[in-house]
Amino acid sequence: MLSFISYGIFIISSALLTVSYFILNTHYGLKYKPKIVKELKYSISDVTALIPVYNEELSLFEKVIKSVSELGIKFIVIGDGVRQPYESLVKKYRGTYIYLKKRSGKRIALSEGIKHVDTPLVLLLDSDTIISKRSLEALLSHLDENVGGVGANIRMLKDGSKSSYYADFFERMSELVNRAVNYFGSAIILSGQCVLYRTSVIKPYLLSDEFKNPRILGRKLVLSDDRDLTEYIILKGYRAIKAIDAIVYTKPPSNIRIFAKQVTRWTRANYLIFFKEIKEGTIGKRGLMYSFNVLYLNTLPILSILFLFFDIHSLFTSHLFQKLLEDKIFYDILTKGFQIEPIMIKINIIINHFVHIRPTFLAIILITHLLPTLSIIPFTYALARLIGTERLKTFALGTIALVVQYFASFYALITFWEQSWSSRDS
Repeated sequence: MLSFISYGIFIISSALLTVSYFILNTHYGLKYKPKIVKELKYSISDVTALIPVYNEELSLFEKVIKSVSELGIKFIVIGDGVRQPYESLVKKYRGTYIYLKKRSGKRIALSEGIKHVDTPLVLLLDSDTIISKRSLEALLSHLDENVGGVGANIRMLKDGSKSSYYADFFERMSELVNRAVNYFGSAIILSGQCVLYRTSVIKPYLLSDEFKNPRILGRKLVLSDDRDLTEYIILKGYRAIKAIDAIVYTKPPSNIRIFAKQVTRWTRANYLIFFKEIKEGTIGKRGLMYSFNVLYLNTLPILSILFLFFDIHSLFTSHLFQKLLEDKIFYDILTKGFQIEPIMIKINIIINHFVHIRPTFLAIILITHLLPTLSIIPFTYALARLIGTERLKTFALGTIALVVQYFASFYALITFWEQSWSSRDS
């Protein structure tokens, strides 16, 4: 009896958490409309772009530099252990190139680059991400006195590859969840691929040893510089906004292996930050929606294993299974072959036993397995609205992203302490 009660409490609680996750994120994700500043305090001339580069594809890098040059803003490229031909391309488009002899990672590159920024705003841009003037203006339009950072809406450069579709599907899921969290406060993370910050707010932090040599639980952290910066501006009393109308385009992973590395790297960083927030007691300072989503997503791998364990355990200890054993249903099927007539007789016996399952047990099974499935329908509808064109193909290939993300969460959980696995093709 105690086992049945424990089973019921656990799977009902897990099912309600899942239903709540999908319904709440769907509702508030669609409802979220960021506040637009009517009278802009800043203009494009107030922005300097910082672009770290390492081993980037030259043709794409030139497109990125050209797009920034056409904005008419000052831009600084930091060569992280690389010089030519990147320096020549930057000078061709009238930018500033800072060469770091030793490759030291993105954090050090940003720290060196920020020393040369003297404008009120700084745009952190990846070397594979293309931004337009319209998108930069959109970022500026969300920067009111309470906002410290504005992140762009990331889209994939469609190159005809399958990976561009499942990567874009992953980004749309992240966008929907970020929008829901943003409705109550600040976004989960402002993607480092393209984000606009107040220089005066983040410059001291980028120059600090805390940023350049961060530690979590006594171990140096080399992941999640964008998550760190998001956390920092929020702790300083500012909001972190996801600008859904500021669309930028970035290079998709070249294949499923690179995508898996990328997702694993992100998930490891999420676990590390999650443990840090619990240790420091800051997990509740970002709003209830943030706390709920972070707790749910980071405990999902463990919950799903326990859910499966309870399901199997309840099946083997159920009245139905015991009756099937008593009637030698399984034994007869295995030893006497699969003749049609005996099989039909056995099926009738199974149905008869199933009808006599305790109503409470049957209700729990239906509620805990049917409701979470139904709650995915509105979430899927919301995703379809965000995806826009080529929905069917994006959803079809997006299932790959879901499978990869699911297994990556398990792998990342047992290897979260490792941080050296790069998602770069190199």
